[in-house]
Amino acid sequence: MEAQDPDVPDDDWFKDFGTFKLCGKRRYPSTFLLAGQAARGKRL
Repeated sequence: MEAQDPDVPDDDWFKDFGTFKLCGKRRYPSTFLLAGQAARGKRL
């Protein structure tokens, strides 16, 4: 998998890194959340 073509869902998604969460829609990240904040979408 190349960084230029990420494999993410077409809807909302998030990736939990422990100390923060990265949220986005389709292939574009849009929001950083703190560890305690709720995220929506599919967990990657």
